[in-house]
Amino acid sequence: NIKGALHGCRVAAKEMKKQDPPPHSDRLYRIFLVEGLGTDGSIRSSETMAYGMTKYACAYIANAVEKQVVKCPIALGRLQPGMVTTDLLKASFMDKPVEEVEKTKRIMNILADKEETVTPFLAEQLILGRLTIRWLHPFKVLGRFANSLFQKRDIFDE
Repeated sequence: NIKGALHGCRVAAKEMKKQDPPPHSDRLYRIFLVEGLGTDGSIRSSETMAYGMTKYACAYIANAVEKQVVKCPIALGRLQPGMVTTDLLKASFMDKPVEEVEKTKRIMNILADKEETVTPFLAEQLILGRLTIRWLHPFKVLGRFANSLFQKRDIFDE
């Protein structure tokens, strides 16, 4: 995460600076970083420590890059896709004891979404020019937990 964020920002900003400014004064070139678990500095468990630490570092990188490109027609955006059931995420808990897998699946069935659910929203927001794009905001989280009392989701067998 850290190496990719640093290198990606450096290469993108360098190439963007070489180009003519966008045609409209309200238009900026955009670099986006993907935020995730740990971006806000919270620690969920010791198992996610390394991942969370890299995401926290990416948030720091984002703040630093914003200061470096302040006089350029470049804006730094943040994508917050929430919990998405990628193969990597699924593989991260499948080798755990059965009880732990079931507990993790319960939470994921409440909070997680499939890529094909989240992606159209993210793309639409990018096209609209938003710089902070958040799929799973706090009100949606509360709603998901409340709804889970009445309706069960199974994103693994859908």
